[in-house]
Amino acid sequence: MRSSALSGVETCRRDSEAWLKHLKHEGYSEITVDCYRRDLQAFQIALVHVGRFDMASFGQVQVDLITSIWTGEAVSRQTISRRFSAIRCLARYLVITKRLTCAPVLSARLPRLCRHPGRPFSNSEMTTLLDEYLSDITDWIGLRDLAIFALQGDAGVSAAEVASLNRQDAHDGAVTIKRSCFTPRTVILFGRSKSALDRYLRWVPMQIGPSEPLFINERGARISVRTIQTRFRERLKHLGIPTGRGPSALRRGMGSRLADHRHPPRNISAVLGLSPLSVARYFN
Repeated sequence: MRSSALSGVETCRRDSEAWLKHLKHEGYSEITVDCYRRDLQAFQIALVHVGRFDMASFGQVQVDLITSIWTGEAVSRQTISRRFSAIRCLARYLVITKRLTCAPVLSARLPRLCRHPGRPFSNSEMTTLLDEYLSDITDWIGLRDLAIFALQGDAGVSAAEVASLNRQDAHDGAVTIKRSCFTPRTVILFGRSKSALDRYLRWVPMQIGPSEPLFINERGARISVRTIQTRFRERLKHLGIPTGRGPSALRRGMGSRLADHRHPPRNISAVLGLSPLSVARYFN
């Protein structure tokens, strides 16, 4: 049993390395690839306890077992959820490249992630995060991150919407959001967000064509949501701001500020791309 388990782990390791190599070829940043690698390494360690393993038959029973193992190791629900997300991404890659079904893991019920908004950023924290004159940013990567966070905090753009923007979507002090799980819309940029975006476009070292990604990584490829999340956590840690919150807290904070300033629900919904009923949360 143990030898077959180790054989399955080795197969998973080879498949994982092939997928990570594919991500690099597709232009994913080193930070993003390393995050996936750590999650898959944790998965491979846990597989030793699963017994006979192959990805095509990895399903609900194995998901529940590994969840109990990680829970017993005091791994947070957020981390467990992220690891299973990486596992499913690997499974989808194997469906395409090796013609495996992988249906059991792709349809398995994953542990529920208890989401909570967390403490909103204070005005001083927002200033520390987004004020270009108080920051010690000296490279175009830092200017890119500052522009992304400013679009989220001052214009209510989500991380996925930011990642989907093309160069032609930013024009005349506005950003047109065409690809979104929220309502497509045009957002006007003021002050901090407009200045941060202008500085990034002046300093980015690569020529960005109209139909190319607005925000790129070091390879010139479109930035991923995962990279935005990772860079945000690193920025909080660097600035000494309490962590435990993701970049979506910037967007939520904007909704709360608009509600605090007595903006009607229809105005908030227009800015954030939500239905008027969905913005009721900001008035609680």
